[in-house]
Amino acid sequence: QTLLWNTTSKRTGKLFSWKYLANIRGLLLSFFNYCENIYDVYNPMRTIKLPKRKSAPKQINFWELECFDKFIDTVDDILWKTLWLVFMFTGARFNEIRALQDSDIIDNTITINKAVASKKSGAGVKITATKNYKVVVKQIPRELATQIDDYKQWKKEKRLSEKFLFGGTKPIAENTIRRQLIKDIANANVPYISPHGFRHSYVSMLIHLGISTKIIAELIGDREEQVIKTYGHLYSN
Repeated sequence: QTLLWNTTSKRTGKLFSWKYLANIRGLLLSFFNYCENIYDVYNPMRTIKLPKRKSAPKQINFWELECFDKFIDTVDDILWKTLWLVFMFTGARFNEIRALQDSDIIDNTITINKAVASKKSGAGVKITATKNYKVVVKQIPRELATQIDDYKQWKKEKRLSEKFLFGGTKPIAENTIRRQLIKDIANANVPYISPHGFRHSYVSMLIHLGISTKIIAELIGDREEQVIKTYGHLYSN
């Protein structure tokens, strides 16, 4: 158990979460309970206490703009290049981006007013309100607007549905996005971040540029105090 609690992920290089480790321990405990009840085998888990939850704050992973530039320069596929740019320069949450429709991006503005609900076993795609029930309409960089226009044209040529910007008739699968991100990160040889790490990167960039936390909160559809508490990290310089 001590070894397990000190093992780092080969993918991220970080310790596994307490919840993940506790689930593993619970399965092992059930196994030993079964052995004890059926075969009268000694259960060693009875004398081993569950480690306390670590009190250290969770490290937030994000990229500075230079790191993102290095990453995006290695992505050639128009779908993934557009998706990563939207992640980086909108600060929207993972399932808010998955819920985007072609009509949500007009010229240089983007509307974020919905999200894909967490999928339950056997359930179809369900669209819900954003996390804080907020509607955000904001400008996007000209380069991103141009990229999206090129991507929409590519979709038309492929005869893909406009129902969802990324995916067509249904949102692109969550695991598909995560796997592709890992692949593109490895190809670019940059530090790992999760899809949510793009949101951290976006806010960090705005803080670095001197944007007020009140405006940042409006841009990402969050509360100002949450911005200060969660995203209060700065660039290295």
